[in-house]
Amino acid sequence: MEGILILLSAYGLTFGLQHKFPILHGKNAYLDKMLACTYCTGFWAGGGAYFLLRTLAKPVKLSLGEALTFAFAGAATSYLLDTAARTMESHCDPIIIEDEDEEK
Repeated sequence: MEGILILLSAYGLTFGLQHKFPILHGKNAYLDKMLACTYCTGFWAGGGAYFLLRTLAKPVKLSLGEALTFAFAGAATSYLLDTAARTMESHCDPIIIEDEDEEK
């Protein structure tokens, strides 16, 4: 269960870093390249989520092997979930909301 939490946290971090923090974009060419790549951002988010959970929520000894495993798993999970979300969005009809003023 803890592993699923780390992977979902990694995807949440990936999505947030790529789409919700515009202050990060345009500051550094390397950072911009990483944020454009869901797999790359997911790798660092997976490692970060592992580190945060293992040090803050449940303090235990950190393992480099586990950290790398969760980093790669976070990258794959972020890529798969982002691809699935983009596919679903591309197959949805747009929702048109009419204003009350336009109806009158």
